[in-house]
Formats: sequence, structure tokens, C-alpha cells
Amino acid sequence: GVEDPYCRNLKHYRWQVSLSSQEFLHALGATGGEVGELSAIEIVERNPSNRVRAVRIQGSRGAVTLTGRKFRELLGANRLQSLNFIASVSNGRISLQGFGWGHGVGLCQWGAYGMARQGKKTDEILVFYFPGAQRRNLKGLPGFS
Repeated sequence: GVEDPYCRNLKHYRWQVSLSSQEFLHALGATGGEVGELSAIEIVERNPSNRVRAVRIQGSRGAVTLTGRKFRELLGANRLQSLNFIASVSNGRISLQGFGWGHGVGLCQWGAYGMARQGKKTDEILVFYFPGAQRRNLKGLPGFS
């Protein structure tokens, strides 16, 4: 990703979600029932782009570790907008704070839209988001016609 002045002020650039422990455990379904009363959420592993690979949920009856994808799937993509987040538990509430809402490849769709509205061309937008990348014509290569 690049520093993106086009997305900085959008509501999904940085986001925060707050849930009660009950709401959180309910969203986790059977997994939430295994841990009992919630005490901590720990990010166990991140990938090179800072997305959560694994998260550990600690409770009074034990702990469970989920992949980041499973965690997001259980909470819902509209609630946990990105796997680039931090989590905390305090006073019976879970706070999730994160960045972005997308695929994690470094292109802000609304930023690209804003650049296009300012008259930027496709190549300019792609070079901005993916510096050093080269656009190639695949026509004529094996498997492409």
C-alpha cells in the first residue's frame, strides 16, 4: 500500500466497532460458548501486510484460536471490515479498531474513483497505487487470446 490522500478522509479508512461481551460471544456462535466469560482477545499472528492470520479468544472456561478469516466470517464483514485491526476487552466490552475495507491489495476503490473524477487516467491511477508495476498486454501469450 501507499500513503493515500484520496482515501484518508473516507469513513472506512479507519473504523471502530464496540460490542458487549454477550453480543460478541453470540456472534461467535458455538465457538463463543467454549470460552465462557470473555477475558481477552489476542492477535497471535499477522501476515506481511499486517492482516490478522490468527486470533486467540480467552475466557473463564478456556481459549480458542481462530484464523483471521474465520473470525471475520463469524463477526460479519460489515462489522469487521478488514483483517487489519487491533482488539481489546475492557469493562465487558470488546473494541475492534481497524483500517480499510477491502481485499488488502493496496488499492482504495473510492480513492481510484476520486482520482478518475479528477481526470486521472487508468495508467496514472495504477502507477499511483502500485509503484514499480508494469502494465503488459497479455494478448498473444499462451492461454490468452
